Amino acid sequence: MIALRWAGGLIVALALGLAAAPARADCPDGEVAREAFVEAQRLAAERRLAAAREAYARSLAACPRVPTAYNLAVVELQLGAFAAALDRAERLAEAELGPLSEGQAAAVEQVRDEAQRRVAFLDVTVAGASDAAVRLDGRSVGAAPLALTVDPGVHRLEAEAADGRRTSSQVEASAGRLAVSLRLPAAGQPLEQSPWLWTSVILVAIAAVVVPITVVELTRPSPIEDEFWGRAGLDVTP
Repeated sequence: MIALRWAGGLIVALALGLAAAPARADCPDGEVAREAFVEAQRLAAERRLAAAREAYARSLAACPRVPTAYNLAVVELQLGAFAAALDRAERLAEAELGPLSEGQAAAVEQVRDEAQRRVAFLDVTVAGASDAAVRLDGRSVGAAPLALTVDPGVHRLEAEAADGRRTSSQVEASAGRLAVSLRLPAAGQPLEQSPWLWTSVILVAIAAVVVPITVVELTRPSPIEDEFWGRAGLDVTP
């Protein structure tokens, strides 16, 4: 597994006016969201990142806001949940929670770029059926061929044709783009008995060279202005 070394700390929300900030008029659960947001920042400052992620998620569910989603994406980066961080940053960039200011757009782009450098992109094809259903780590992800974004590490891929033929393999994914080919048994042949065969994976480098590393550093995501609860953003210092 890739070991992550983090240094630095947290840029917390400005204290001025934070405690007395009212609930947002457009969020019925605004007070719940604010309390969860403040809790998440405290937990992140204490490097309790898994708990901070959960608190930011609660705040975002109660009141969808760009700063909350941004902070959640940064915590996901720190936890190594690069695929989740990338998805969140892309949805923010697409204005899912509303238009971004110039500063917000730049901060979100920085998170998106960082996540893109860390994730693995899997191009999955299945030989032996034109529309085999695919499952990733036990979760249905659609019919092949398809493109998947995953965190580095070992993942299980399963494919099943409409007539019941199926196969499954493990893929050891690393940052970059991988072409993964699964093959279903021919009709009339016994179904595959061993689901833990290693698949043949072809690495297509998205950079000139992808070098195995044991330590990665996260560049510093810029904080973004939080028009409601102050300045918010995690600062990871190299």
